[in-house]
Amino acid sequence: MNRMSVKQISALVVMVLLLSSQFLVAEWVIPQKEWYRYIGEPDYEALMPDQFGDWVRLNDDYTRVTVSPEIEQKVNELYTSTVTRIYQNDKTQNVIMVSLAYGSDQMFPNQVHRPDACYPSQGFKITDKSSGELAYESSQLPVSKLVAKRQFRTENVMYWIRLGNGVVNSTMDLHYNRIYLAAHGYRADGLLFRVSEISNDTTTSFDIQSNFVDDFLDALSVEDRKYFIGGFWQ
Repeated sequence: MNRMSVKQISALVVMVLLLSSQFLVAEWVIPQKEWYRYIGEPDYEALMPDQFGDWVRLNDDYTRVTVSPEIEQKVNELYTSTVTRIYQNDKTQNVIMVSLAYGSDQMFPNQVHRPDACYPSQGFKITDKSSGELAYESSQLPVSKLVAKRQFRTENVMYWIRLGNGVVNSTMDLHYNRIYLAAHGYRADGLLFRVSEISNDTTTSFDIQSNFVDDFLDALSVEDRKYFIGGFWQ
């Protein structure tokens, strides 16, 4: 049996290292563990309360945005679950619409779609868009706001996206959270949480929505709240 030369051994070592690195990269790029299994598969239908603060759930047929069959099919393909709720304030009579879409796997083809794209596909024109932070307890919740108009309807929309362990407000944050979890071996899940109100008074509407979000989060237990705004790892 011929002995391997130093050159051959070096080449073999390099090949083994390359194959190992490719395996590690593949494990990192396509993690094998699901984040939703780590946190416990959320049942958002059950987590949404029917009443909290001065807000009471209305019949879901009270008001509705018509969705085309093509978009409905795409939504079903993208998301593990979707939930819609309509709440009315007993004192002020304001009506807030809530829609959440949850996907257990947020690899690139399956990531949640922002309302900025969904509303125009339904015939709305986005007339204003901004981002900021919503103060909640001792933290700041990154949110996005937009004003969508269609004929005589003006809908003021506030939303946030939880990706894995935290809320993201930019594409960079989204990629960072995904990479952070991937580095720990997890495929991120994602939640789009959207509230909106039909009103021509945009400033007041967003104030009301902020109060709604405060009341909503306060109504959840500390553990259940994490499914909406993250914080599983401190």
